[in-house]
Amino acid sequence: MKALRVIIFWTLIALTLGGVLVGCSKEELKELEHYAREFLVDAEVNFCTVPPSEKKSNLKFIFVIDKSSSNRDEPTDYDGIRRYDALLNYLNNSISDEQVFYSLVNFSSEARAFTAYSAEDAGKFFVGRDRFIDNVENQKTRLNPIIPEGEACLPATPQYCSSDVGFTNYESALQVVYDRIIIDVNQAKNSQVEEIISSHYVVIFLSDGAPHDELGPIVDVEPFKLQAASIAAIATNNNYKSWAETVALNTAYYYGNSADDTARSLLQEMANNGNGDYYEFGGGQLIDYERFSTPIRNVKNSLKDIFVVNENVTWNIETGTIAGDRDGDGVSDQLEEKLGSDWEKKDSDENGVSDGVEYASTGRPCADTSCHPALANPFNSCLSFVKAGWAPGDPDKYIDQDRDGLNNCEEVAVLESSSDDFDTNDDWIPDSLAFRLGGIAYTAGIGNSGALLDPDFDGTSNYNELKLNTPANFNNDRINHLKTPKYLLTKTSDNRLQSCFNLKVTGIPAVGETNRLKVYLLEKSSIIDDARYFRTSSKSVSVDDDAATVKFGDADLK
Repeated sequence: MKALRVIIFWTLIALTLGGVLVGCSKEELKELEHYAREFLVDAEVNFCTVPPSEKKSNLKFIFVIDKSSSNRDEPTDYDGIRRYDALLNYLNNSISDEQVFYSLVNFSSEARAFTAYSAEDAGKFFVGRDRFIDNVENQKTRLNPIIPEGEACLPATPQYCSSDVGFTNYESALQVVYDRIIIDVNQAKNSQVEEIISSHYVVIFLSDGAPHDELGPIVDVEPFKLQAASIAAIATNNNYKSWAETVALNTAYYYGNSADDTARSLLQEMANNGNGDYYEFGGGQLIDYERFSTPIRNVKNSLKDIFVVNENVTWNIETGTIAGDRDGDGVSDQLEEKLGSDWEKKDSDENGVSDGVEYASTGRPCADTSCHPALANPFNSCLSFVKAGWAPGDPDKYIDQDRDGLNNCEEVAVLESSSDDFDTNDDWIPDSLAFRLGGIAYTAGIGNSGALLDPDFDGTSNYNELKLNTPANFNNDRINHLKTPKYLLTKTSDNRLQSCFNLKVTGIPAVGETNRLKVYLLEKSSIIDDARYFRTSSKSVSVDDDAATVKFGDADLK
């Protein structure tokens, strides 16, 4: 699978470059001979979609348990069997998984996020199964504590009082759930790890009645429905969706001898707004936690798109000719020579931001014409993105969290794209490819508007220009002897877990002695289109073989 070499051609690169220009003298052509050797290469990619078991994602449960005093009525849950014993049974029958976590929110007059008792997990909201079982057992013992002879449940001795006490504050409980998910997502975002691991959040909200406060039943319940919707909406928020893959608020109504229609209706609507399930358990029935749906994490992936590009080829959009870009920064060798930057260094002034990104934003590859590191833009706002162990002179200064080829500093400080989403505007074109082509938007809120446009009026959309390695801002009809790559995709096998393919791309343009092909592979969940998976690989082309075929295997794609 090779082919496809997206070649940059920004509108900004509309400068007169040396090269194969009409009117050049023989001396000029000879001087630039090393730029002009053009040939074609092929690529072949053998790959399978990612098996479900290899997709990394966490499953995080939040159990929200009503602790109001009405639970002390014998038919409701005086001894905690319905709430706690049933939960312990569910946990003990589940399989321990290092990527499944549990948490607890207690609520009555106020809500409280329960954190672990153990020294090892002290302060943690989400813990593993075994630790959580300890926490639940501890909570149950507090329902009816043993009272020593001569002692009593008094304000001065709350340890001898039942923990089921107070009113039923839905608002506080839902707010704690929302806050805790946001805190967890932000902690994951701020950890600055090289790999993004998303989470599925499953909230199970239990109550034995409608919301009450010290004045009695709360009449206006609409705010609680809105709170439920806002919790589910975390998964669609552009700031969080890379980390919160799904969020579901489930509800359960448990009661003694008779049901309260207000509680039933409210909990049903909360589940509906929260993209979850509603169940009720009456007449002393144990709460059946097994009935609540959990996200299917082992879902077969399907191929969405694939791109193969030559990272070392770009276009001169004044002349419609291809040009070499040996350092792969998106600025041709000819233009770098003209501007004074180093055509063999992607980042001439060593500030961590490539010449191509600086050139696209300022019209210059470096802050100073000398490109001396001491005079470079320091990008002080990017200090938090510096790689651990980085030393001055190391060209790989900043992390690239979404692995799209643009580092965090370039995306956040310069281009205003997302550093934790390889496709900021959800058009299924990686940000780095959209940036290099120049005609496709890569910032949030734009969608695929740029991909379907045809600014050079040659009948080829920007998306197809990207696939064909042709310029977006120069009419293809004006390019002499234009040759475009040909793609042939064949499915080689298929089963319930994954599909395998062979891709052959022939006729990828190459220029000069340095050419590196890069594969961009995009997959999606067969159920949820928003569940996207992204892998890449790059390999050099043999300098001595004009008919080279660069081969990629499944193990090469990371």
